[in-house]
Amino acid sequence: MIRFPKNSSSFLVAAGTHPAICYCVAELGTQETSYGKKPQIHIGWELPEEPLPNGRPAVVRRRYAVSADPKSALRTDIESWEGRRFSAIDLDAFDIADLIGQTCLLSVQHSDEVGGRIYANVASVLPPPRGMAKRMQTHNDPIVFELEHESARAMYAALPEWLRTTISRSPEYQQRFGATAGLSGREAGQHRAAPAMRRQAPALVEATVAELPDDDVNDAPFDFDER
Repeated sequence: MIRFPKNSSSFLVAAGTHPAICYCVAELGTQETSYGKKPQIHIGWELPEEPLPNGRPAVVRRRYAVSADPKSALRTDIESWEGRRFSAIDLDAFDIADLIGQTCLLSVQHSDEVGGRIYANVASVLPPPRGMAKRMQTHNDPIVFELEHESARAMYAALPEWLRTTISRSPEYQQRFGATAGLSGREAGQHRAAPAMRRQAPALVEATVAELPDDDVNDAPFDFDER
């Protein structure tokens, strides 16, 4: 029998709905999109019921334009996740970083083949299924990156390289840290061990320390350029 060659380096999350835990929220600054330059934010989730061959949970992510418009993808997904519509007061008080450790039900769809690969995209975010705790400990150590945070440099060093590269291209990052402020691998390793860069999820016991994935095989190559 002549078989198709196997690609041992890729793992494709199944299409459908998956219980998930938010483990990463990162401001990306202003990025080029199909609709022009937009401030964006990255949200990443672990899928505890989708283990990788190494035993760690698969992860998926989505990039959103930072917008409070009622039709924006970010507001739509967070309101759906929270199970309620936000008032102006809610919007002023809501801290997106508090999503860390919060559970939900993700709808995942497969993209058309791009460059010989199919990608698992986050299509929608729903409240957690019945019986699932509203907050759970993550496998990866929860991380938040805020551009204006006093510990932003250390938080930046804790991010995987592909995310640091994206953030370093933003004018906000370059204005604060300089166009050549990216840390070397050695410096990143030193900062990775620093406690100041880690943000503990609210109401959680201390998270198990684990490296964030350096590569995300399930995300669409262009993420979502949201209006």
